[in-house]
Amino acid sequence: MHEKLRPSANGYEAMIQRVQDIARTTLPAGSRVLVVSKGDYRLVELGGCEGWHFPQTDEGVYGGFHPPDSPVAIAHLEGLRKKGAGYLLIPRTALWWLEYYEDFRHHLESRYRVVVREHDSCVIYALRESAIGVGGKPHSRPHGSVLVTAPLSSPPVIIYGAARSGTTYLVQIFNKHPEVYVSDETRIFAWVHDAYHRLTADERTSYRKRDEFVDYLRRKLPGLVRDFYRELAPYALWWGDKNPHYVHPHNGGCLETILELFPHARFIHIIRDGRDVVTSGLRGVWTDFDSVHRMWTSHLEIGCGFGRALPADQYFEFRYEDLIRDDLAMARRLFEFVGIKMHPAVERFCRAQQEERTPFCTPSRDIREDVTRSDWAHYLTSEQQRESLDHLGEALVRYGYETDESLQAARQSVADRRRRQRTAGNRR
Repeated sequence: MHEKLRPSANGYEAMIQRVQDIARTTLPAGSRVLVVSKGDYRLVELGGCEGWHFPQTDEGVYGGFHPPDSPVAIAHLEGLRKKGAGYLLIPRTALWWLEYYEDFRHHLESRYRVVVREHDSCVIYALRESAIGVGGKPHSRPHGSVLVTAPLSSPPVIIYGAARSGTTYLVQIFNKHPEVYVSDETRIFAWVHDAYHRLTADERTSYRKRDEFVDYLRRKLPGLVRDFYRELAPYALWWGDKNPHYVHPHNGGCLETILELFPHARFIHIIRDGRDVVTSGLRGVWTDFDSVHRMWTSHLEIGCGFGRALPADQYFEFRYEDLIRDDLAMARRLFEFVGIKMHPAVERFCRAQQEERTPFCTPSRDIREDVTRSDWAHYLTSEQQRESLDHLGEALVRYGYETDESLQAARQSVADRRRRQRTAGNRR
């Protein structure tokens, strides 16, 4: 059952009380707990647990400083863990650590299990338990442990692909999971890209102290984006945005900016046969024949060029045709890639779509009878088909939709059809 967000406690004193209550009721008695305390002795008074300031001096008192970078924070943590520290508690007032010290956060998330995650009070990591359980599966939360609300500390999921390729359907699949929120084209990362790289490069909007301001944006923009999504979906544990235009040439460098600010972001790229994309586009918002063809080829070139250079655990590329051939099987692969346990609501949705399709993007052809059927040859005239293959042919081969031989055969088929039509017209 999905838990609702507990109302935020008002004030620092209330937060301290809540932290003490959580430690007393959740952690084993006698546990040694590192606390990012900023020297407040009350935050290390944890009832039956032994609270240690973090960072601290060799004498165990508050160190009076924040680590200069992630490597120092990691080394200090591991040194204290070897001395017996069993947990790390980060109170609400120090959650900025997980944004500022990105490698430190990754170190925690990849090695240790979260036992408490309550955004308006604290996050607690168990320093003696792996983040991965038996069989490579994440640990489940113990019965009776503290409510896991919605910190959105996970990296964002970015869905992209050429327009009319099925990105909207992907959003529907992901958002059927009660703890996932993928927005449908907020395009916020394009705004971030412009603010971070373009506006700061323009002397009209950024002049003196430019480098200092850019460094400030680098540290603060990830938190700003997460806070926005916390407002949009306070229940969500996983989050992201779908936007075909992240691979538009006008947004050149946008995906690289996302990766720079969110180094562990995951990118999902859906590819559809360019002929069907063109047909759908012409039926929809595109009126210019050439531009809709350029859209498909340019989006694929940018999207694949970026994604295929990433590690396999950050980039998932697949075909729309494989998705609609077996929605549920592909959904399972997608959720496994992101690291989310499949939910029955997602399974029900996928099965329902396999039985009867719902058009999620209009205008659309009738997909209720056979969603796999292409109507490119029926919608375009033979002359338009010839021009379409001239635009798309090389990319269709490059991305595996045709071979050189099959493309030549397709061109010949279109030419034969045009010749028959002209002959029939002359006879009239």
